[in-house]
Amino acid sequence: MAIYRLSSQIISRSTGRTVTGAAAYRAGEKILDERMNQTWDFTKKKGIAHAEILAPDNSPEWAYDREKLWNEVEKSEQRKDSQLAREIQVALPIELTNEQKKNLVKEFAKDSFVNKGMVADICLHDISGENPHAHIMLTMREISPEGFGQKNRDWNKKEHLLEWREGWAKYANNHLALAGHEIVIDHRSYEKMGIPLEPQKKIGPLKHISEDDRANTDRMQEYLETCRRNGEKIKASPEIATDLFSRKQAIFTENDIFRLANTYSADKEQFDEVVSAIKNSPDLVLLGAGENGKERYTTRQTLEAENSMLSKSEQMAKAHSHKVKNKYQKQAKASRTLAPEQVKAFNHILSSGDMCCVVGYAGTGKSYMLDAVREAYEAGGYTVTGAALAGIAAQGLFESSGIPSQTIARRLLDQEQGRSELTKKHVLVIDEAGMVGTRQMNALISHAHEKGAKVILVGDGMQLQPIEAGGAFRGIYSRTEGVNLTEIRRQKEGWQKEATKYFEEGKSNAALNLYKAA
Repeated sequence: MAIYRLSSQIISRSTGRTVTGAAAYRAGEKILDERMNQTWDFTKKKGIAHAEILAPDNSPEWAYDREKLWNEVEKSEQRKDSQLAREIQVALPIELTNEQKKNLVKEFAKDSFVNKGMVADICLHDISGENPHAHIMLTMREISPEGFGQKNRDWNKKEHLLEWREGWAKYANNHLALAGHEIVIDHRSYEKMGIPLEPQKKIGPLKHISEDDRANTDRMQEYLETCRRNGEKIKASPEIATDLFSRKQAIFTENDIFRLANTYSADKEQFDEVVSAIKNSPDLVLLGAGENGKERYTTRQTLEAENSMLSKSEQMAKAHSHKVKNKYQKQAKASRTLAPEQVKAFNHILSSGDMCCVVGYAGTGKSYMLDAVREAYEAGGYTVTGAALAGIAAQGLFESSGIPSQTIARRLLDQEQGRSELTKKHVLVIDEAGMVGTRQMNALISHAHEKGAKVILVGDGMQLQPIEAGGAFRGIYSRTEGVNLTEIRRQKEGWQKEATKYFEEGKSNAALNLYKAA
């Protein structure tokens, strides 16, 4: 199961370290330290899956050469206690493929660090193993075509670390959702999340030494004692475990139970007891075997959230409290060239109840049609606002349809802290709805239902397929009014339209073959 971990440290000369040696070790390379005239050779190091340097657009060519880059850093620092680099280490979700893990790290590093002026040296370790993680080494000086300038002290501020910690959770959760997983990670501490377990320190290299040597280390003893105390808490209150599952994913397997029990057990005997306690918990619900033959479980909390979400959606679909006069509808349609299918979708949304679903392939003109919907509702005295799982999707919804939007995480936080603007005069558009998990969707719909707002769920055809992350959208679509857009308008050639549908259906090879043939 995906776990959250982001740690930060400074690589400094005051601790006797060199940044060239640190870079060579993490990348598994051979690097000459010109200042010390010493060669660091870690070419035999195993477990390194990918190493890459990302730099701002105005960086000199040598910034992309690992040996030259970190030697320049060493040259730019004269003090014997100089801070040479910052290192961010993150745990990678095991649910993602190796390529997806790499893309996640690169996007996070580029948006969080490189776009702010840092050079990021990223290295992915144990990517296919039990502990996939990434090291991100960052420069601490501004860079220009002429080289390094002054140190940016602002990067050392605590609020930036807090932003990076929260940001990693958002990026990881977005990539998990894009990959079809409803699993989520949370950057908050157990205490802030209300979880009565003690945080367990990472044991790192200790797991690679012999069992006898490991048992004799104070650090390992402390780790095992914490595991034992947490295991006893779960045995006494197995709802702690089911609550953890509910927070992370809607559906899980016996292997997930084993992983959690292994994390919070000190030995085999306690492991068996923790597994037994979880399996006998009244909060655990057996769903039966999935397509792969493995038993699947959920929790009563998840089922209650799903039932609440579906019940409120059905109630909202029957309510018609957001009517717009025909003259405003005609006005919005007259100012655009809408295709017959788009007109049908427009009419359906404006005539439907306070809950409706819009389903269509990419390129069918959903955003263009939603722009007309927005204009009609605004003319009728309503405020249209939007939300999407990813920040880039929220931005895209605003740019393509004029609907001011924010991330779902931001909206949920505003709801929790009483800052939500929703009223009975609001229409909430949730884009990429098939990627929104049950708990999040329930929270959004429950709040809109309470405030009397209308909700429009927008997604593509594949998001109605039986993938876990699409469960909420699929369930609501099956019980409420929905409209489909199937005519692809973005592409004009027939083979291009066919390729787009192949991409939507996950048949990438078939789609690429059409492009190759053309």
